[in-house]
Amino acid sequence: MTRLFFYALAVTLIIVTVHACDLLETSDPYPEGKASVRIVHVAPMAPSVQYFHKEDVVFTGLGFGDVTEYVDVPVGRNPDGFLDADGDTLIVRDDLAGNLLDMRFLDYERNFTVFALHGGAATGNVHIRSMEVEPTPNAEGQVRMRVLHAVSGAPAVDIYLTEPGGSISGENLFLFDIGFNNDGGGPNTAPSEMPLYFPTDPGTYEVKITVAESTDVIFSQEVVLDASRNYTMVIFPNEANDGIDRVMLLPDN
Repeated sequence: MTRLFFYALAVTLIIVTVHACDLLETSDPYPEGKASVRIVHVAPMAPSVQYFHKEDVVFTGLGFGDVTEYVDVPVGRNPDGFLDADGDTLIVRDDLAGNLLDMRFLDYERNFTVFALHGGAATGNVHIRSMEVEPTPNAEGQVRMRVLHAVSGAPAVDIYLTEPGGSISGENLFLFDIGFNNDGGGPNTAPSEMPLYFPTDPGTYEVKITVAESTDVIFSQEVVLDASRNYTMVIFPNEANDGIDRVMLLPDN
């Protein structure tokens, strides 16, 4: 029995290994099919950028605050990134870039938002990251929302959804301990490439933001969340990149 068990286990491991190799070493790295991308430029200290995917420049002349429409691009292990206005490379996300989460960018018939975030001086103050867009509501009439913290000069924050003019409380705490690029220690955070959507009810809210574990509101803005919609709410930086200018609601369906 023991010998048979280990033999079966060895066969199972071989099969799993072969399938894993198939995923990472496909003979056709550029399979037929399309994904769709939109670009959001939220890097206040970066120049105007161009976005490229594979060999093609997909968008040009994107300045701080610009949001594009969706455009189809090939699926596959395709490098993408940002160029400056002269066509010089700022940052490239090549193949998997050491991050298996980037494999989500290969999926067929999926929509993605690619962000130009604040980055280091060596890359023209621009960094690249993507989020897969979920077009299907969680339940009929319900809202789902996720958050991207895009202010590198601001601390980690807690986010409340109150009624207009209302006070913050534990009951209307929506997300907590969200740092720049969604780094943070709270259980409501998620891997950088795929922040989670969280449900709430449709309606008019006042978004109130505090420094994490503080009750002092540092920013507030009224928003309207429509029924059966998914949103990515971007904590949008000011031009100095040291404070919150506004929250940007990106509809995801």
